[in-house]
Amino acid sequence: MAQIVKTYSKSAFLFISDGRKVTGTARSVDGFDVVAALESVKDIFIKYGGHNQGAGFTLEDSKIEEFLSMVDKNLKEAVVGNTLLIEGELKISDIVVDFYKQVEATKPYGRGI
Repeated sequence: MAQIVKTYSKSAFLFISDGRKVTGTARSVDGFDVVAALESVKDIFIKYGGHNQGAGFTLEDSKIEEFLSMVDKNLKEAVVGNTLLIEGELKISDIVVDFYKQVEATKPYGRGI
C-alpha cells in the first residue's frame, strides 16, 4: 500500500470482508490525518487505531457504506487538485500465486520507503 500512496500521491484503503465483519488498513499522504478521519465516525467501528498516516480498523459489514461515505467526504475536503478514485472488489478466489507475487514485489512496506 505504501507504494500505491507513493506512486499516486493519494491515500489508500484496503478492506477484507468475511461477510460479517470488515477488517481494513489505511495509508495516507502528508496532510491527511487518517486517524482523525476515523475518529470523526468512531461509533461505527468495533476497533480502530494507528497514527496520522496509517491505521487499521474493524467494523460490521453493514457499516461499510457509511464508512465509504465518510472516507469520500474526508478525502474530498482534504485533497486539492486532481484526484484518482479507484473502486473495486477483490474476491478470495482472485488471490492466486501471480497476484501474491505482484503484492510481494511492492515490498518493503511503510512510510519513507
